[in-house]
Amino acid sequence: MKKPILIAVVLVAAGAAVASQSPPLSMTPAYARAEVQASVTPVATCEGDDATYTLLHVEGQGTITSTDARLAGTMIVDAMILDNPNTGMGVSTDNFKVLDPVTGELKMKGTAWAIDKHPLAIRSLALADLADGSKFVTLATVRLPAPGTTDPIVIEYGGPGSGDSVDRALIVSGDCARMLKHLGFR
Repeated sequence: MKKPILIAVVLVAAGAAVASQSPPLSMTPAYARAEVQASVTPVATCEGDDATYTLLHVEGQGTITSTDARLAGTMIVDAMILDNPNTGMGVSTDNFKVLDPVTGELKMKGTAWAIDKHPLAIRSLALADLADGSKFVTLATVRLPAPGTTDPIVIEYGGPGSGDSVDRALIVSGDCARMLKHLGFR
């Protein structure tokens, strides 16, 4: 009878030792800026009370730089935008990924949801998984190029500012990052 109890105590102690070796929770502020050359293709239209709305498919690629190397690389975007051309208001979702420009390995993959109220910059919430298991949680600002130009789309994740809501971006890592699933993260 004593042998199973001893084994159970040893297993619990070993589990506690492994758990204590897990990296502690860390929330690190970050900043990233992407410049993406994109193509826009109208997909469909629908009649609304105030306008003919257009569903647009935006695809593109560019460079993302960051204060954290885990976020830097080649960014690929694939977005859908529902736009009211009369008011400039719209909503969108963007599936994006960042690849290492040398190896092609995936560094980050996520989704952003945005609200556009032209002529203001587009505001979005982006959530992403990093290759090391960390999570990237950020408010972002998206600036579209002027019509008829070949300027890139500029996306700023977080910022070097005072910590106001327009400047917030965090990388959540460590053993507790898995706890974010309780908050609805992947």
